[in-house]
Formats: sequence, C-alpha cells, structure tokens
Amino acid sequence: MSETAEHKDGQNTEIAELEQRIADLESQLETTESPDSPDSEEASFSASRRSVLGGILGTGLLFGASGTASAATNSGTTSANVATSAQTVHDVDILRADKAYIDSPKAAPTGISNVQKEIYNRPSFGLKDKTLAVDTSNLSYTSDPQYWPTIFHAGEVLDNPLGEFYMYWSGNHGSDSAIGMAYADDPTGSWTLYSNNPVIDFTSGQDETPSAVWNDDTGELYLYFHTFAGTVQSTELATSTDGISFSREGVVLDTQDGGNQPGNGHTGYFSPHKFGSQWFGYHLWGGGGTGRFGISYSNDGKDWHIDPRPLGLATDVVNNNDLRVEYSRSNVLNINGTLWWIGLEYAANCYGGGGCSGDYRDVSLIAPMLNPRQMARQPEPIGELTESWESALFVNDTFTYEGDLYVLYESGDSNFAVARLGGAL
Repeated sequence: MSETAEHKDGQNTEIAELEQRIADLESQLETTESPDSPDSEEASFSASRRSVLGGILGTGLLFGASGTASAATNSGTTSANVATSAQTVHDVDILRADKAYIDSPKAAPTGISNVQKEIYNRPSFGLKDKTLAVDTSNLSYTSDPQYWPTIFHAGEVLDNPLGEFYMYWSGNHGSDSAIGMAYADDPTGSWTLYSNNPVIDFTSGQDETPSAVWNDDTGELYLYFHTFAGTVQSTELATSTDGISFSREGVVLDTQDGGNQPGNGHTGYFSPHKFGSQWFGYHLWGGGGTGRFGISYSNDGKDWHIDPRPLGLATDVVNNNDLRVEYSRSNVLNINGTLWWIGLEYAANCYGGGGCSGDYRDVSLIAPMLNPRQMARQPEPIGELTESWESALFVNDTFTYEGDLYVLYESGDSNFAVARLGGAL
C-alpha cells in the first residue's frame, strides 16, 4: 500500500470512529427521552437532532440543559442535550438550540403569539463592573510582555488555598516565556503575585498560552500550554493537586495527520473545554503561512484525537473575507442549555512568517452555537472599550462566582482585567 493510500485509509478509519460516537450518543438520547406519545414535542427532536448531527462527526458532546449559566470547566450536567428542531416562523428559517436561533431578528414581529415571541427572544449581553485585576508589566522573573491569562476557582475544590481564585499567564513569545501565577479572595481583587513565580519555568523555547481546567474525575488541575517539546509547536500538559506545584506530563497534542496536515504541524494555542465527562479543544492545525484551526476530542483530557476536518477560517461566519474566527481563543459557555461562544476575530491572512495586514477586532464577540464546530449566527461585539486603562478587550477565560458570570480578559500592555457579563443569567 502506498504512503498516500495508507494515510487515506487511516483517515477514513478515524472518521468512521467519530461517526460511531455520534451513533452512540443518539442512542443514549433516544433511551433518555422516552416521550409519552409520538406526537409530543420531544418526539420530533430525535429526528432533527439526527439531521443536525448527521454532518458533524465526533463532537463528543451532548450538553445538559439544567442550571442557568456555567463556564465549560464548571459544567457537570449529564442529562440529554437541549432540544434542536427546524421550523419556519414568518419566513425566517430557525434552527432551535433551546433559545439560540439562526438569523432570527432581535425584535419579534407584531401579531404573533406569546409562544412564538419566545423564539425571537435573545439574551442581551454586556460587560459591567470592569476591574483592572493584575498588572504583569514589572515582574521580578522576566522583562518579557505577558499575555493569555486563565483562571481557576481554587476555593471550590481545594482545601485551604492561598485565595479563592488562582490566575495564570505567560510570556508572549519572549526569551523566557514561563508561566506565572497570582491569587485573590475575590475576582475583582485585590490580587497578590505568588512569591515563588514562575510556577512552570521556561524550558522549551515557548512555554506559554496556559489554559486551566479542573478535572473533577481525577481531582487535579490540568494546565495546558504550547511548547517546542513536540514536532514543531505542540500542546503540553502539566497537572497539579494544589494549583501551585505542577508535574509536566509531556506533549498531549501533536501533529496526527502526517504530511496531509496543513502548514508546518503547529498544534499549539490550545483552548480546552470540559462538559461533564466530555472534552473538546480548539487549536492551531498548522502554521507558517498556510495553517488552519482544528478541533480535538478526548474522553480523559490526556488522550486527544484531532478531527480530520480543519475548521478553516470561517470568513463566511463573520461576513468579512478579511477577518477570520480566532478559534484558538474560544470560550464556550452553557447558558440556559444553549452553547455560547465568546472569542476574537482577527486578520484572515495572519499566520506567522507571512506577515499580517488588514483589520481586526480590538474587542471580543459573542454568538450562540449549534455545536462546537458551527455557530448559529454572526458574532456580535460583547462590549466596548470604555476605561482609560483599556486598549483591548480580548476575553481569555470565563467563570461563575456568587451567581454571576464573569470574563477574564487582556486589557492591553500586560494587564489583565475582570468584568461581569450582564444579561447572562
């Protein structure tokens, strides 16, 4: 068998395995729902779910509809997925994902029933109570600019933590891109820099872009970051039981598609999410001027498998050929049973080594999702630059605290800020 044929055969096998996961998930749904009558609303959802999921290989996810709002790492729901059904209302095609819809207007037209009005209702989001949390421009262990903050709600799962919250960040492509930490009893501050920073020292050339996920299955904090320890720039995992002392577990996401992978094999800038026992994560899938974004799936947070279909640039989603969806800076939330994406749009031609030109957004955007690979409509800005200390609003992480949903974002010049996401609950 030729190398090309062998590669194609291997890819077909992987696709077949992903399709089987979808079939297993559909089987679980049909067993869970057990509608009282074939005419019930629930009975129609299985068929529509199949039509939606039919072209989505291996999302590995069916999200519970219980609760109000949660960040992915805090979501523990295990019930059946929120209902999805196709319907037409006043000539507007709507694919329902609980309360998120495709192309539905913000205001309901006149002359429709209260039930139909609910179809048009969308949460109105906005950032409130912005607070400059951590200034990393004068760290003792490095002079490199810092970026990519991530947050861990230590008080929920640890005994006697240094503070209720731990924040991590890294250098930005510097000569010693280590990972630092701060802690606070309240997300709005005040924050204290950890006295023995960095918690993960520079070793590989770029140990940066940390993303923290608490693994309630093992009782450990999983901290992912990109590194030169793999083929090119790969994703490495470090684990900790206290959020301070980490054990490096090695590379967990590397090129898995041989010569057919786009670009140069870069699989860094990992953005992982955990809902119940299911994991997925966005990342680069190649770089060096020809790369794309990819999505990977895992059952345990260590053994990751790249979906063989690149995500592409999604310029059609943002309705601008000069902009792309920056999937590697994605936050996925479960709000009232609907998936919501918060992330960035960036210059479509920016892939390192080839130069970047064109427009980009200096604020993050939000959009409902049908599934981890597909947004329900064009993203909209989540807020505006309103503070004197803001030059950017790049959301890197989300979390819940005392009934409110918060975002952690880069506000520019190695500064990290926190804001409450009003309208989410």
